[in-house]
Amino acid sequence: MKSLIRSLLLALAITTGAWVPVQAQTFEQSDAAYEHKDYRTAFSGYKKLAELGDAKAQFSLGWMYEKGRGVPKDEQQALAWFRKAAEQGGDSAQFFLGYKHEYGLGVPMDNQQAVVWYRKAAEQGFAEAQHSLGSMYAMGNGVPEDKQAAYFWWLLASAQGHQLAVEDRDIAERRLSPAQRAAAQAAARVWKPT
Repeated sequence: MKSLIRSLLLALAITTGAWVPVQAQTFEQSDAAYEHKDYRTAFSGYKKLAELGDAKAQFSLGWMYEKGRGVPKDEQQALAWFRKAAEQGGDSAQFFLGYKHEYGLGVPMDNQQAVVWYRKAAEQGFAEAQHSLGSMYAMGNGVPEDKQAAYFWWLLASAQGHQLAVEDRDIAERRLSPAQRAAAQAAARVWKPT
């Protein structure tokens, strides 16, 4: 009888879109729990996966600590999980660490470290990191000022529809020589994410 009731509730949830909290076992189940604001289930699932080395779960766990969703807000725990995910190549975590270093959020302000993390995510094709890296080059923050390099990174981000990169690209385009524009555009056409 219990199994019949459970089956009926599951069928009802599937057909009506109702949320029935379950023990999250996969990343997708943990994400679904998070989306339904079932933070306890999401946290449990992410934590198990994160401890097994899943970079996406590590980032998500860090995000829960960052925002205080389902757990007390804890910037140091958030940073620790972001760093674990970033060191495994998680582009969202790499971008977020770059952002935190650029603005000194929970870590010392360090533009060189910001560039390191932005570059790692940008080289994977993460548009937000490409835009941020371009901005670092444009301003000479953490790297020598290089308007052509800024334009290159903004070209890549704008090709993915990043609106601020489109605006920055258009401004930079007017300020570069035709040779600089052509060189950056040629490099952007052959660029491939790593």
